Amino acid sequence: GQQFQQVEGEIVVTNVTNEIVSSNLNVNLPVDGSDAMELDIVHCQPESQMLMFEFESVSESIDEQQRTEYKQVLYRSNYQSRPRGPMSDVDVCFGGKISVSRLRTDLR
Repeated sequence: GQQFQQVEGEIVVTNVTNEIVSSNLNVNLPVDGSDAMELDIVHCQPESQMLMFEFESVSESIDEQQRTEYKQVLYRSNYQSRPRGPMSDVDVCFGGKISVSRLRTDLR
């Protein structure tokens, strides 16, 4: 069986002897209201459409000694209305399954 683990911010898949099977993966876990202990895992493509979001300024402060201005912001978005193509990672996850997609690392 395979298991998922996070190593220094990267999700890797290992087998039972802890050998790395795959890396550069994005794993999305659905919110599941049932008592199910196991959910289906679907390997799929990442959603190509971006999630729309905005930042709202919550507070501002100034450190006179360091001459630094700090702003606290709040990230706002509506995940439920996120665009999602059929069988994309977002579509699979919102459908109640664990989505696993490979992320590109060669963004040239």
